[in-house]
Amino acid sequence: MESSHRNNLSINQTPNCAVQDFTSQLPSGILADIFTRLPIKAIVQCKCVRKTWCKLISDDHFSSNMYTEETPFTHIALMDVSYLLSRVGSSYLLEFEGKVHECNNPSTLVSMKLKSPIEELLPVGSSKGLFCLVEVSLHHDLFYINNPILEQYVVLPKAKRCSYEETCTMGYGFGYSPSTRHFKVIRIVTQLRVGFEALAKAEILTLGHDETWRNLDVSSIQYYFGSCAITLGGTLHWIVGKFVCTPDFKTITNISTDLIVGFDIDEERFRTILLPSALENQKKQMRLTSVGNCLCLGDYNESIFQIDVWRMEDYGVSESWTKTCIISTTWLNEYSVSSAPPMIGISEDDQDTFLISDLNNHCLISYNLKNNSWSKLEVHGTVLYGDFYPFAYDPSFVSMKDVFRGSQLRILQI
Repeated sequence: MESSHRNNLSINQTPNCAVQDFTSQLPSGILADIFTRLPIKAIVQCKCVRKTWCKLISDDHFSSNMYTEETPFTHIALMDVSYLLSRVGSSYLLEFEGKVHECNNPSTLVSMKLKSPIEELLPVGSSKGLFCLVEVSLHHDLFYINNPILEQYVVLPKAKRCSYEETCTMGYGFGYSPSTRHFKVIRIVTQLRVGFEALAKAEILTLGHDETWRNLDVSSIQYYFGSCAITLGGTLHWIVGKFVCTPDFKTITNISTDLIVGFDIDEERFRTILLPSALENQKKQMRLTSVGNCLCLGDYNESIFQIDVWRMEDYGVSESWTKTCIISTTWLNEYSVSSAPPMIGISEDDQDTFLISDLNNHCLISYNLKNNSWSKLEVHGTVLYGDFYPFAYDPSFVSMKDVFRGSQLRILQI
């Protein structure tokens, strides 16, 4: 079925009796296969046609089987992290038909709305169709779990702050445990102290299981976490560093960024991973991402407008870091990137592509590693003002009731 024909179908038209009889006699497996070949917007509309269709699409098996190698769609989310109240909800789901490296015009299909009285909204991460976001204040962290496709969200129990946390760095992570089939949220607080010694603590909450936050042992991980984690193979990853601060905490200097810290979501254990030896003890601006099954690192050199891309070929083995490419300075100079840009990796067939957010010019850059070529993506239907970060995202129709089964937390509708 051609995409142009498929996109022009009117889902809201009332079918005639013959079509009704035909579709009602189709086995559910065939119907599910048909639905998986539709754009997300059309699937959302199909839920409103019949109760049986709604039940089929909302089934856990449907969402788990939606994305295969034959699925003609790739999705990413763009989320605004500019912390302006007027921009809350200015986030978009982009759907690419076909291969990302062949597509210059993704369509904006779903506006991801979050109606909540929050002033600082930070995206923590996404997993299996759910987004985790956090409101950061002086008194607590308040986490939201949101399914933007179903327009449902849950507010998690408040994570209280200690008195010293007004001068601290925060690290957050959100992921899925394959063995227990539970989603987990983790927060790491590191106190800023005079000298080199850090004082970190960590808490974790399992969705649908924990009613309060649990403490984690971080005695061996005394570094400063100042970012959100990226996920690869059931492990969350952060770049961590050491800082020097003055007694009044007014001057904080980054003295080294020598490690990546990984957190196994299943076993709830931390581990350290060394950076490429060529990057040790250097002042760096880095971004973590993944391509295929490999951990990747983008090291941005501000003085020459260049991103060195490193790939860890053998996970956990520091000697396996390989410089994959040097992203050309042409478009960096043209589009005036002034800091380490947010980026995600997408692996399709034998093509690896980075989608890079140009915060200065409010656009997306697609960079093909194999061809060493780049293009500017025209995103129709959006106005990309603010700080938009790209996230890999697979839309899901699984109800929040299934995720929070047995929990006393309220499921709210946006």
